[in-house]
Amino acid sequence: MGLLDRVGKAEGALAFWDRLLRWGPVAIGTAATAVVSGWATSATKLLEDYAPLSWVGGAVIGAALFLIGAAAWSSARVNAARLEYVRDLKVAAEPINPLEGTFNRKRIQIQAFRSQFNEPVDGKTFVDCDLCGPAVIMLLGNISMGGVEMGNCEFVRVRNGAAIINAIPFMNLTVTRGKMRGLTILVPEGAVPKVDAGVRGIQWVTH
Repeated sequence: MGLLDRVGKAEGALAFWDRLLRWGPVAIGTAATAVVSGWATSATKLLEDYAPLSWVGGAVIGAALFLIGAAAWSSARVNAARLEYVRDLKVAAEPINPLEGTFNRKRIQIQAFRSQFNEPVDGKTFVDCDLCGPAVIMLLGNISMGGVEMGNCEFVRVRNGAAIINAIPFMNLTVTRGKMRGLTILVPEGAVPKVDAGVRGIQWVTH
């Protein structure tokens, strides 16, 4: 068996387990509710004249009610997560001195680093910071990113040495943990492997 065949089979197995873990609890809960509902209906003397149809009907109704409840719970969780994300974005960024070299545990509006002459922002270190857009930035030179969580960001590969005017250029940049939100990030092809290795949840617009 070739390497590609083994990789394909491994990906298929992982996809199967992902679907199983995602839908397994719902399927088990639906089946269990149907069984309990059917048993409860069979134990009800008022409906025993309609057996076994009443048992089946009770099981179907119980399963349907469980699925409706599960869907409502899932929708509520999604809406709560969205509200929390929007509320988090509305928290004001902290005033900073863009000339400083190191920033720790700060919420920073990236536009604060934009210069009138579009000069590269050189040698900045961000540790456990929340870096917020909207903004377009370009990563130049030495880049180190580790454990960074992305929220609503887009990554775009560009040619090495491409001149981008309408972006905030960063070089010799270090980002350790923290979050980046609402940013379009231009990455030269030579820096793509480092960014891929140090960023969680990366979404490339180009390939």
